[in-house]
This record gives sequence, structure tokens and C-alpha cells, in this order.
Amino acid sequence: HREVGMEVVRQQLDKVILVGKEATYIGKQAIQEGMRKEDIVFCKTNEEAIKIINSMKQENDVLLLKASNGMHFDEIVHKISTTCA
Repeated sequence: HREVGMEVVRQQLDKVILVGKEATYIGKQAIQEGMRKEDIVFCKTNEEAIKIINSMKQENDVLLLKASNGMHFDEIVHKISTTCA
């Protein structure tokens, strides 16, 4: 998770939305590497993440999803892809 946090900063991602307890390590590392705290959103559930993504995304945005099957991230992919124009 810490390596992902470092990569987030290396790739200069604008925003990071994280779900679950383990994902907090990604955010903490990204902050340590220089990412602004306000550009990282910690969510407890997939539904919370879906609402945030759908409220933030704009035309021509590129979304990178890194997930584990155990967290059922296919829910997020399905619900954000069905709402894309």
C-alpha cells in the first residue's frame, strides 16, 4: 500500500479516493510524499466512494482504479461506468 502511495505522487494524480482501512496506508504515504491532504478522500464504503466519484468526475477525466476483489470494487466500476456520458 505504501508503494502505491508513492506512485500516486510520482504520477501526479490530482485526487485520490480510498476505500477501506488498509487503503489509509496509501493516503498516508501519499501525504508523506508531498500530496495535499485535501486531495485525498477516505471512504468507509464503496457506496460512499461511488457518490463522491460521481459528484466529482467531469467529461474527459481519466480514472485509475486500484482494487482488490475482496473489497468488491467491481461495484464501483459498474456504478460509475453506467453513469458516464
